[in-house]
Amino acid sequence: MIKIMTFTMAILLVLATCVFAQVDTDNDGILDDGDFSGIAGDNPCANMQTQNCDDNCPLNHNPQQEDFDNDGVGEACCCVLPGDINGDGSVNILDIIQLMPAIFEPHSVCFNTADTNGNGVINILDITQLIAFLYKGGPAPVCGTTY
Repeated sequence: MIKIMTFTMAILLVLATCVFAQVDTDNDGILDDGDFSGIAGDNPCANMQTQNCDDNCPLNHNPQQEDFDNDGVGEACCCVLPGDINGDGSVNILDIIQLMPAIFEPHSVCFNTADTNGNGVINILDITQLIAFLYKGGPAPVCGTTY
């Protein structure tokens, strides 16, 4: 009888820990494990979704959960290396090639990484910015700002 009670109490303790352990690392009001699956990040919030989903950028404050390219990574997290449009860890000609169609389909890339001059728009100026940086010693790309 004591073993059954101890086992039952242990299960209740585990359940209480899972249910009540609400972590919001970046204090943006979106829980790291917002769907309460027990695994943070397994169900990231889609663009502008804020209920019953996991914070799509748990280390950076992003209460609106913007994810314009719908890749599961919030816009607040996607600009790791400004100008690295294809996300391979370096800025090179391949990023220029990937940026060209993004002028017409801006949600096909991480907006903040592709807006290399930081003016709030993805356009030909971002391509010329990257070309100047790579081949003419121009200014380094910056992380754009989502307006």
